[in-house]
Amino acid sequence: MGCVRILAIVLAISFASPAFAADQPEWIEYVNREDRFSVNLPGLPKIEEITYVSEYGSNWKAHRYTSQHDGYTYRLTVADMSTSSLTRDNEKFRNVGRPGNERRGAMAYAATQFRATGKVTFDGYEELQVIPGHKLEIVLKDGRRNIVEIHVYDKRLFILECISPKGQVPGYDVQSSLALLDPQGVAQRYVDGDYSFPDHIPLANSFAPNGLGTAESAGPTTTQQNARSAIVADPAAGLPPAAARPAPAPARPAQ
Repeated sequence: MGCVRILAIVLAISFASPAFAADQPEWIEYVNREDRFSVNLPGLPKIEEITYVSEYGSNWKAHRYTSQHDGYTYRLTVADMSTSSLTRDNEKFRNVGRPGNERRGAMAYAATQFRATGKVTFDGYEELQVIPGHKLEIVLKDGRRNIVEIHVYDKRLFILECISPKGQVPGYDVQSSLALLDPQGVAQRYVDGDYSFPDHIPLANSFAPNGLGTAESAGPTTTQQNARSAIVADPAAGLPPAAARPAPAPARPAQ
């Protein structure tokens, strides 16, 4: 009887293992050249075309990328701020309702919207590749936790949300994997000149997501001190605007 029981257990494990493996997501490094970002996700995201309404009422075209697994929701909204319903003549007496103000205030406005969604436990400045941003950690009304990271780069507004189930480890692993890409698909790390901040001069240690080429920095020239450094992209990559590559599954810390 003992041998029969052991055999039954072995068979149960053998048949259960493939099902268990099938439940595990294939974590990928999702790269989108069109919207200039890369991020680790548990599978390809659902993509929606939406309208993001700015503080001044402009209807910005936007994409929303959503991936869900095991109660976690990862959502990235990318809004194109290149169009505006404002003109330089709007609000000319107060001199505030201009397209430039609308873009510069986009992070502050987005953060204000999120503060109303729950109890804020962290609310402060954040950098990504020396690109200024804002980070919030919010306990939502249903007990879930939302880690929010907001950046403005290349006339785009990026809002990453990592929503974790109540009582579970927050989604810092996905939040920390976000990278913003330049037109060549390189995640530049910029120079902090302590004045214009950032100076948009990439450093030599900038990186590209897998297969998107490399970056090298030649430094500012003597004739134009603030000129951008050289960028070398791999023309053989031949990637479409959006691509996905395998990425290691982020290990969550023990609870």
